[in-house]
Amino acid sequence: MSGMSINHVTPDPYLGPMLCLACGVCESNQTTPLRLCKKCGHSLRPAPARRLPSGLRVSAAFAHEGAARHLVHRLKYDAVAGIAKKLAEAMAPLIPPDALVLVPVPRSGVRRMHYGVDQSVLLAMGLSQIAGLRTSRSLRAPVWRVPHAGHGRKARRANRFRQRAEPNLEGILLIDDVLTTGTTLGSAAQAAGRGVIGCLTFTMSVSAGRPTEDAKVPIRPA
Repeated sequence: MSGMSINHVTPDPYLGPMLCLACGVCESNQTTPLRLCKKCGHSLRPAPARRLPSGLRVSAAFAHEGAARHLVHRLKYDAVAGIAKKLAEAMAPLIPPDALVLVPVPRSGVRRMHYGVDQSVLLAMGLSQIAGLRTSRSLRAPVWRVPHAGHGRKARRANRFRQRAEPNLEGILLIDDVLTTGTTLGSAAQAAGRGVIGCLTFTMSVSAGRPTEDAKVPIRPA
C-alpha cells in the first residue's frame, strides 16, 4: 500500500475562476499570482529567512497566517492539489543560487493515504518546473507519526526519516509546506546528510527560529 501513488487533484470547490483561492467568496484580483481577493491579499506578510538551532537556514514566502495559512490548509487537508503550482510560484524567487536538487520532506504514509496528497512532493514538482532544478525523493518518512498540528515544540517528536536513494547528493534544498518549530525539518536535514544547504517552505510560523543576518536570500532568476 505504501508504494501506491495517490496524489490527485481534487476538483476545486470554488468553481468560479474569478473567485479568491483562499476564501472562495470574494472576486479575485487576476493580476496577482496567487489569485486572491483584496482582503486576503492584504493579509499576506513576508517571512524573514531564519536559522534553526541546528544552523539550518530556512526561507519562506509568507508568515503562517491569514490567506497564506488557508492556502496551506487547502492543499494539505482538502487535497486541492491544483493550487500547488501557484504556491510554488510564490516560493520560486527564494531558491538560493547554490541549490542543485530539490528534496521534498515527505508526509507519513498513513497521513498521505488519509488526505490523498503529499503536499511537499507537489510543491517540489512545481518548483522543479519553474526553476529547472531536478527533484529527488531520497527521503523516506515513517509510516505513522503523532500529528504535530496544534502542539508546541516540547510536545513534538521528530520524524525518523531515512535515506532511500542517492545518499551523496550535493546542493540539497529541502522543500516543505510550513515551518513551525523546526522539529520535522531538523530531522529531515539530519537524514539527508551533509549536502543540505537550506530549506524552503511556503509559510513560516512567526515564532520559528531566529532571523538570519542574511535575511535577504539571493534570488535565482526564474
